[in-house]
Amino acid sequence: MASVIVLFFIPLTIIVAVAFLVAGFRMYQEEGGEDVIKNVYVYLVLFATLMMIIGGSVSAFMSAADIVAPAPYHQTFEDYKRW
Repeated sequence: MASVIVLFFIPLTIIVAVAFLVAGFRMYQEEGGEDVIKNVYVYLVLFATLMMIIGGSVSAFMSAADIVAPAPYHQTFEDYKRW
């Protein structure tokens, strides 16, 4: 489950970053200001921080759920005898 989420968010993050960079460069050519590039950088950092916060919260809640209700493990008698 976690690998599916990671495989979804990494390409999404790259696509969003490229879109912000393209938009920033287009605005840079029209306006000619460095403030646009600075704003694009700030928004990319904020977006990456938001993704890390969301991922960390999901991980924390999943870990808490595993502590409260762990996955059951059933050992057969044959496994018990073997070890």
